[in-house]
Parts: sequence; C-alpha cells; structure tokens
Amino acid sequence: MLVSSASLATFGLAGCLDGGAGEGSENADGGTSEEDTEGDETTDSEDLEIAEFELLDRDDAAVASIHGDHWDGGPLEVPHDDGRSLGAAAEDEDGNAIEIGDEYALGVVVAQEAQTGVVASDPDEDFHGDHIDLHGEGDGSTAVVFQIRNDGDVVYETPALEVVVGDAETETDHDESDHEHDGESDHDESDHEHDGESDHDGSDHEHESGGDHEHDH
Repeated sequence: MLVSSASLATFGLAGCLDGGAGEGSENADGGTSEEDTEGDETTDSEDLEIAEFELLDRDDAAVASIHGDHWDGGPLEVPHDDGRSLGAAAEDEDGNAIEIGDEYALGVVVAQEAQTGVVASDPDEDFHGDHIDLHGEGDGSTAVVFQIRNDGDVVYETPALEVVVGDAETETDHDESDHEHDGESDHDESDHEHDGESDHDGSDHEHESGGDHEHDH
C-alpha cells in the first residue's frame, strides 16, 4: 500500500511539471508563444492622427497653435542663457484629448537644416513627460519640431516653429523691413515723377511766354 501511494505521488508530480510547459511557455526554438504576444502592440505613427495641437507655457496659456500644416502665433521667444518650460494640448480627429504625460510624452528637436547652437533640450534631463525645457544657448534664430512620443518612439511631429533667442531678427521682422523699403522706393519714384511734371510745366510756361512776346512784337 505504501509503494502504491508513492507511485501515485510521483506520477502526480510529473504531471504538474509537464503542465508548466503549457500556456505562456517558450517554444522549442526559444521563441514565445502567440499567447505571450497578444495585446503587446505598440502605437505606430500612423495610428496617432492629431487634429489639434496647442503649445502652452507652464501657466497653460497658449503660445502658438497648429492650423493645417503651419503654426498660428510665434515666433517662440527663449531667453539667452536661460530656459523656458513648455507643455502641449492635443486632440485626435474625433475630438478626443491626447493625455500627454502618461502614455504619451512631449519631446522637441531642432528642425532639419535649421541653425544649431541656438537652443538645446536634453532628452535625459529636459523631457519631463507632460512638458519639456528649452534652453537658449546663443543669440540667433532657428526652428524646432515638437514631438509626441510613446515608449520612446515618435508617433507625431509638428511643423517647424521659428524660435528666437536674444535680439535676433525674426523672419517676420525681415519681411516687414523689406515691405518698408519697398514703400520708400515707391515714394521716391512718385516724388521723381512729380518733379518731372513740375519741370515740364515750367518748360511749357517758358514756351508760352516766349510765343506771346514774339507775337506782340
């Protein structure tokens, strides 16, 4: 009877060990089974369609917002040798708010072909989930791209936004300056035309005076 009980116990133990190789175990080739990978999908950039994106300061006041493929507002001003903390609010195409700071995190990079050495933001030190810190390093103008990240992967990028540090001239200032110069040029040409008309009037007056004098004589 004792031998029979020991045999049954041994058989039961073997059954438990064999059962441990069921769901969730590694396959013979060392890979994981389908049960392990289900529900472990990550968000692709194509899955996150942003309809509204607004850049905010730390008081939640709007700094700039995206309209279509461009920004309304800006340029973004950053103090020289100082920083600026910025957050964001975003909505998908269905009007659902994107919770930045939990599943998604905010990031920023200098735009391609934009001036470097003007601003900086270290992902390890300046990315805080719901906001980023942007530091002014040198006077000048550049452009940055804000990102929404999921587990370190970029799932959305904004258009480039102009950033100005110090007393640098912005693109807007440059355009206005060109417009003022064009206005001055038009004014000078108008004055020149008026001067020409005045000279012409004087010539006509002399001609009429000479003609009248000869006729009287």
